[in-house]
Amino acid sequence: MKKAGKIFGLILAAVVGISVAPAAGSGTDPTNDPGAVLKEFLRAMYSRDAEAAYALLSVADRAVKSIGEYAGENGRFDGRALQLARTLADAIRFGDVKTVVEEDVAQITFDASLPDANSNAIADLVLGFDRPRLAQVTAEEAAARLASLRQQAASGRLPMIHAAGETWKLVRENGQWRVHVNWADAVEVRFEAAVHDGLGWEFRPTRDRVMARPGETITVSYRAKNLGAVASTGKARHIVAPDKTAEFLEIVACFCFLDQTLAVGEEVELPLSFRVGFEAPDTVKKIQVRYEFYPTDSFAALAKDEKRAER
Repeated sequence: MKKAGKIFGLILAAVVGISVAPAAGSGTDPTNDPGAVLKEFLRAMYSRDAEAAYALLSVADRAVKSIGEYAGENGRFDGRALQLARTLADAIRFGDVKTVVEEDVAQITFDASLPDANSNAIADLVLGFDRPRLAQVTAEEAAARLASLRQQAASGRLPMIHAAGETWKLVRENGQWRVHVNWADAVEVRFEAAVHDGLGWEFRPTRDRVMARPGETITVSYRAKNLGAVASTGKARHIVAPDKTAEFLEIVACFCFLDQTLAVGEEVELPLSFRVGFEAPDTVKKIQVRYEFYPTDSFAALAKDEKRAER
């Protein structure tokens, strides 16, 4: 399995919950310049402009994932959040770019520097890309925040993270270059759910499976509903199969880290962000993840039993 560069993970690390979009009005025409197309794609991915990024994917990749699936896995910004993210995406810098074209296939190797939106300097200006908070600021304040980001970028004061030796593949389709992620050859991650010990909940994944490239951070979700007659609290654990694949599944953020309390009839969406480790060997083709919810007292007893068994 040919692995895309680590920039998949870095983009998600650099920008909490966003994917890159081209700068407003950039309008790159993806024809004879595969490097320009790749840069536009990565900027669209960084700013979480799902439609712009998806449009630059190969036909083969779009056959594996719909735009809805892609946007759900990677997030989608709009309004002021997208404006701010695009401004940061403009500050992405590419270096040591080497392009090799053989007929309708281009291989591009490069280094990249990305604004680190998790840094305090940026997070404070973009309000963590929190849409409700951004919607409350005045137009003047929003413009001032954009101007400050541009000034910091122009003066080289934005905190950056770096990726070296990235290698990406593009294919020419009907005379236009498109990014070939090759999801068809990605790791299939399947999701299951169960409820134990009398917890009166309905619990299920919203999607049964996703295709994940090593290093690609993906967000999916489960739904839980309290069908009981009283409010109740549960806690989940996950089981990965086959056992040998567990070391290659990295949980980035998960509802299982905290107790979940649901009122009678309450239904919630529980997000899960994960990645298949970049070091996963080509032999890892499928990973099954099973989340099991228990009443909190049962979960505590189960955890104690498991610790005793490990001794």
